[in-house]
Amino acid sequence: MRALSAMSRWVLAVAAASQNSLLSALLSIRLDGQMIAARKARNSTVKKRRESLEVHLAIAEAIRERRPREAHDLMAHHCSDGKNLLIDRLE
Repeated sequence: MRALSAMSRWVLAVAAASQNSLLSALLSIRLDGQMIAARKARNSTVKKRRESLEVHLAIAEAIRERRPREAHDLMAHHCSDGKNLLIDRLE
């Protein structure tokens, strides 16, 4: 659970850095119980956790290197993966 809390803080910090209030609000909503359950499922194995970490590192690197389009595209794809997993769990 500590890793999820750290991930949630990281996601909110990235959203805040984007200075996009809508993004920040939407991500805050997504951090509810359903998303935590989906993240637990998505990160249920070492391989899945490694893949998630690699995506987060790539997003952070794109931000650090001032490549906003790449950061946006990586984050959009990552969020889409989470959305699909959540929909699968709800069906």
